[in-house]
Amino acid sequence: MIDRDRLHLFRILDCIEWTYAVTAEGKVVFLAQRLVQDAAIRNIEVIGAAAALLPEAVTAPQAALWARVGALGRQLAGQIFDVDLDALWALIAVDLAPLEAEVRRLMADR
Repeated sequence: MIDRDRLHLFRILDCIEWTYAVTAEGKVVFLAQRLVQDAAIRNIEVIGAAAALLPEAVTAPQAALWARVGALGRQLAGQIFDVDLDALWALIAVDLAPLEAEVRRLMADR
């Protein structure tokens, strides 16, 4: 892995940690507070953008996970209205932990 890939992985990990921080109070607060939603949306957009810059050799072992996260990140980046907050929450609640584990594994292996 080249330094640029490590930089992208570091940015993804940073955004995962920030997403956890801003959504720590749970789904009810997430759904009620636009500031929390906006912060989560931005972090998922950045994760999606950074994931798109990673070579397939890096993402291939967990291709389906990277594809889900990347797809939602791209979708959010193109949306200004009507963000599906339930889908976003599902990604945060279900996919971020395995993505974090994969990013940490990749960073440790390289």
